[in-house]
Amino acid sequence: MKMTECLVVAFGLLFTLSITVGNLIESSLMEEWNQFKELHGKEYGSDAEDSFRRRVWMRNVVKIAEHNLRYYQADLSYTLAMNAYGDLLHREFLATQAGTRRRPRNKFITSLVADIPAPTTATNRTNNNSNHTDGNHLIINGSNNYDNSTRGGASINRTRVLEASPSYAPPESVDWRQRGGVTEVKRQGACGSCWAFATTGAVEGLHFIQTGELVSLSEQNLLDCVNTPNVRGCNGGVMDDAFVYIKNNGGIDTEESYPYEGQKGECRYRPEYRAATDAGFEDLPDGDEAALQRAVAFNGPVAAGVDATHADFQFYSDGVYKNENCTKEFLNHGVLVVGYGTTDEGEDFWLIKNSWGEEWGEGGYYRLARNANNMCGVTSEASFPL
Repeated sequence: MKMTECLVVAFGLLFTLSITVGNLIESSLMEEWNQFKELHGKEYGSDAEDSFRRRVWMRNVVKIAEHNLRYYQADLSYTLAMNAYGDLLHREFLATQAGTRRRPRNKFITSLVADIPAPTTATNRTNNNSNHTDGNHLIINGSNNYDNSTRGGASINRTRVLEASPSYAPPESVDWRQRGGVTEVKRQGACGSCWAFATTGAVEGLHFIQTGELVSLSEQNLLDCVNTPNVRGCNGGVMDDAFVYIKNNGGIDTEESYPYEGQKGECRYRPEYRAATDAGFEDLPDGDEAALQRAVAFNGPVAAGVDATHADFQFYSDGVYKNENCTKEFLNHGVLVVGYGTTDEGEDFWLIKNSWGEEWGEGGYYRLARNANNMCGVTSEASFPL
């Protein structure tokens, strides 16, 4: 056989092999795509929609693989994995899974769910620790009283530990799950109601500390009944306003009596199903991670706003999340800080409960870098109920 003929045959074999390999890869991806849809109950209205979602999913598969390659090269401290949100564009994901707002005392932050204008009225609060207006905020007898000297009664025993004192040195690690003060991981669905889940989680922890009973509380109660300029149902909200609602309302219903529906409706609160209440809330100093540590250690789970805008957060799987592109100002997601600790490698972290289901992250939780210059703004809008 002549050299030219040999080359033709060789190229033909390579071409055939490439087609075969390509078909095998395509077949494998189609099988994985079908498994993804079956696992997460995905159904689409047309073949065109199915094809579009498959392309989105494939791009996300590639992004996850590229990220994890960097992790195994020791460039990153956390891994990503495919989850139920794999067929969503990142902007679609943010539109449904984010939803907390910064209070209007500083720059008003929208929830990314919609382009909603800032409210025209705002209440400013003083801050003894900085030039910002993020002062400690205490609600007493249903009125907005921002003078810290008015603290009294039982609440002063819970807030005093925020002051630096050797006698109140926090332990090296805390996990309120192990103490029995955290309910199961919940799922907010396609509704920007993370603020409601962060609120109920904090009040569930407070109720557990006060009574020894862990009761799941109703996010739907808050979604339907909290109506302030800063709270707009599935279009975002503020945890502090929800704490005030619970205080002024005299309580919040149980999850069992007022189950989650994932959309705002008429207020159907029934006092006979009331399970817990609060006496207001305490804001933590902006940027003070030591104060957040003491609050979690001595007061219980703390509601916080974080920047969750980055694409890698959509597919977080495990490890300590650290993204230098996170901001401390643009907070679009409400979460619950339930503990803190340090890895075997010496990396400090916050233990945070999310509201995206158990399939996301570490069983519905994630670890965020601690003592890392207020990573993702975790202390910028942190507060706990009294």
